[in-house]
Amino acid sequence: RHFGAWAAVVSVITLSNCLDFGLGNGAMNLIAGAKGGNRAEQIPEIIATAYASLLKTTGVLALSFIAVPFLPWHRLLGLSFEDAGISTASVAIVLFAVLSTIPLSLANKLQLGLGIGGKAFRWQAAGQLLTAAVVILLAKAGYGLPALVAGSALVPISALLMNTREFLKSLPKPNHPIHRDHQISRQIRH
Repeated sequence: RHFGAWAAVVSVITLSNCLDFGLGNGAMNLIAGAKGGNRAEQIPEIIATAYASLLKTTGVLALSFIAVPFLPWHRLLGLSFEDAGISTASVAIVLFAVLSTIPLSLANKLQLGLGIGGKAFRWQAAGQLLTAAVVILLAKAGYGLPALVAGSALVPISALLMNTREFLKSLPKPNHPIHRDHQISRQIRH
């Protein structure tokens, strides 16, 4: 009886790619332009500005957590009143996953802009395989909706986190302090 609710809640994560409001694609295009135009010195500033912009966006969207306990998620998911608690917990888990995905998925876009997207896709594939294994194990063990949602929503974040960590570690250290540039910020948004 919870399968439909699980599928509906987890499918929301797919929409999180749109929640960066195009900032990831804007940063990817600026990175590709800087790399292709022999302006490599701009890349660290583009990266810093893109992360700052996405963290602001995520902060604003995090305010949506305020509404989670007050909405009748069990009704929206077609479940009974007895499932109100697990419905709210499941939605909170997905909302956390979506908000975490927004800044963590930026590394994927930046890697594409730099022409090293294969590294991002390798982590993404590993995350999806691990997610499938975890969800199957949780389902076979008889865990409930919140555990299945957590397995589906939080395991891929570990792959994003590892990719982001590897990407940021691989960046060359700039010779001067990096400052966020308002002009670059405008270019990313447009």
